[in-house]
Order: sequence, then structure tokens, then C-alpha cells
Amino acid sequence: MKGSALLLMVTLFATALPARAARLDGTQWKMRFRSARSWLHIWKGDTLSFESGHFKSDECGSYGFHDAAYAAKRHDGSEVWTSTLYNADGERTDWQGVLEGDRMKGTFTWSKPDGQTRTYKFSAKLASEPAPTVSREP
Repeated sequence: MKGSALLLMVTLFATALPARAARLDGTQWKMRFRSARSWLHIWKGDTLSFESGHFKSDECGSYGFHDAAYAAKRHDGSEVWTSTLYNADGERTDWQGVLEGDRMKGTFTWSKPDGQTRTYKFSAKLASEPAPTVSREP
């Protein structure tokens, strides 16, 4: 009996993970982040995309960063996602976001090979959702 209960729990947990990630899959988000240029703070825009289990930042793509897998899970009642993007120069950006309905908040840290890092806070608004699936009955 204990083995059956354990198997049921493992099965439920394993099937829940893709469903959580699927909530992000197929969505695009209009993002704003504050870029510090000396004492002047400039707001910059970006588009964040989640497609087929991969995350992409258009702005980071312009710096040679490639899309990468992302992970999503529930934490303290919120949906949290993470992803790390790399470029050919050995730089990386570590992303973390929290979904709040059709809004998202988070941070990303840009790390350079020489050890320099800079962390940015961002906020985003849902720009597009995946099309609903239509079942066809014979």
C-alpha cells in the first residue's frame, strides 16, 4: 500500500512540472529594466519569449546570447522561473522571474569572464498568449 501511495505521489509530481512550464510556453512579455549609466538611470525595453521549453531575450540576443531552456515551479503560492543564457564571449545572464497574473517581476545578472557582474531588476507585462487548442470531434 505504501508503495502505491509513493508511486501515485511521484506520478502526480512528474506530470505537474510540464504543466507549470506550459503556462509560460508560447507567451511573449514586454519588459522594462533600468540601466544605470553613471548617475543617470535610463529605462530600456525588451521582449521576453518562452517557446517549446526555451527562453529568449531579444535585447540579450543582440549581444550574442543564445536562447536556453528554462525551469518553472510553484514557490510560496507563486510561479517562479529561471534560465541562464550564454554567449560566445564567455558571458552569461542569469534570469529569475515571478509571475503575478499578466505581470511579471524579476532580476537578471550579467556576468563577465573577468568576474564583473551587474544585476538589473525588471518588470514585464504579458504581450501575447498561446492560441487555445481546439479539439476536433469526428
